[in-house]
Amino acid sequence: METARRIRFTSACETDNSVTLVAHSGAGPLLPVIRQSIPNPVNAYVFVDAGIPRDGATRLDLMKWEDPEWAEQFQEELARGEHFPNWSMEDLRDIIPDEALREQTVAEIRPRGLSFFTEPIPVFDSWPDAPCVYIQFGAPYERPAAQARQSGWRTYELKAGHFHMLVDPAAVKSMIIHAVNTLL
Repeated sequence: METARRIRFTSACETDNSVTLVAHSGAGPLLPVIRQSIPNPVNAYVFVDAGIPRDGATRLDLMKWEDPEWAEQFQEELARGEHFPNWSMEDLRDIIPDEALREQTVAEIRPRGLSFFTEPIPVFDSWPDAPCVYIQFGAPYERPAAQARQSGWRTYELKAGHFHMLVDPAAVKSMIIHAVNTLL
């Protein structure tokens, strides 16, 4: 699997120290793959405005579950050879007001084609092997947040834009720390 081969970590953390894995957006479904690539025990998983893993589902499958109409259009665009994300400085102007952060974000974008979005993402049998928390910023992630609640996960809502961790990192960090401390 391409995703598993791309995820490699080096750590200054001793392997017997437990870690908390935090994922935003499309990184959420990768948490089980990430978990399997590290030797450390995981004490919690935190999903921040993120998709939730489902064994063998592709990114596109998860998008279709979250927003079927949008995902169908998205798939058609990818099938025509378009790539995503393809945001510009102007597209993100209202979402990331700080020009330097917006410029850095746009510079780090790596648009992907259809094959990236149709790659199945595995989930190991005993996942989740640690408690999970869900933090929702906005309406587009209502379905994953509802799934988290139905699964008995602690859920939190911070009314904000999808990139709020760039707009107000202190508030997001505080919410993550509070959520994990409450969980543990």
